Amino acid sequence: MAPSRSARYFEAERGGDGKPTLGEALAFIEVQKTKQLLVVYSPVKNCKQVSKKWRGVWSDKIEVLLASTIHSIVGIWSHKSRVYILRKHPGLSLLSEDECGKEQEEVEEEG
Repeated sequence: MAPSRSARYFEAERGGDGKPTLGEALAFIEVQKTKQLLVVYSPVKNCKQVSKKWRGVWSDKIEVLLASTIHSIVGIWSHKSRVYILRKHPGLSLLSEDECGKEQEEVEEEG
């Protein structure tokens, strides 16, 4: 069985405290009257930066956020009770598709 890839974990900007809002998107909703797009999500709480990596724990609450505040997709690695946030290295944007090691099938799916 091939590993599954998902784009449900995100990083958003909320407030100006410098801490990211991290979570798992559960649903996207459009409010017809105001034309606002919202994301219903399960947040990562108690976020701390250790060795330049964010970590926290899953909250048991469900929250709502403006979808426009989401600025990147992240990976999540859970170990015991902690959740570790994985980001793409910024240098990847400088590489060509061949240099990134993407197969042609992956490129077609993303394009």
